[in-house]
Amino acid sequence: MGQPVGAATDDKGLIYVCDNLNHQIQVFTEEGKFVRKFGSESLGCPFLSSRDFKRQSTGVVVVSDWHDHRLHVFDPHSGRHLLKVGSEGANESEFRYPQGVAKDDHGNMIVCDSGNDRVQVLTSDGKFVTCFGSQGSEPGQMKMPVGVCVLSDGGIVVCDCFNH
Repeated sequence: MGQPVGAATDDKGLIYVCDNLNHQIQVFTEEGKFVRKFGSESLGCPFLSSRDFKRQSTGVVVVSDWHDHRLHVFDPHSGRHLLKVGSEGANESEFRYPQGVAKDDHGNMIVCDSGNDRVQVLTSDGKFVTCFGSQGSEPGQMKMPVGVCVLSDGGIVVCDCFNH
C-alpha cells in the first residue's frame, strides 16, 4: 500500500482502499487478506492522483482524479474501467481538481469541483444535472470544497476547506 487516502465497504464485507501513490483501488477481506486491485496503468486505466472514491448503490466504484481533472467509474468485481467523465475546465461536466464524491438516492454523483469552487451533480452515466456554489465567503459561496455527503432527507453537506 503506497498512500491510502480513503476506504469504503460493500455489502459482502469487502474493503476497498484508494491507494493514491500506486494509482489503484486495492480490495481486502475484513480479515485484511488481499483480494484484487484495479485502476493502475497495467490494468488498463491509470488515474494520476485520486482524492476520494465511493462505491455507489449501483455497484460501481467512482474515483475522483485530482490531477487529471476527471472521474473514473469501475466495475468493482472485474476491475473493468466503465466510464471516464470530465476534463479540465469550468464548463458543465468539466473539473478543476475534483475531490470528494457522494451519491444521492437517485444514483447521481455529487462531486466537489475544488478548483472551480462549486459542487456538480451528474447522472450515473456522467451527464450534467446541475451545479451550485461560486468562489467567495458569503452564503452559497465556497473556497475549495473538498468533501461531500448526502443526508437521509436528500440535503447535501459540503466540507469547504478555506471557509472553515
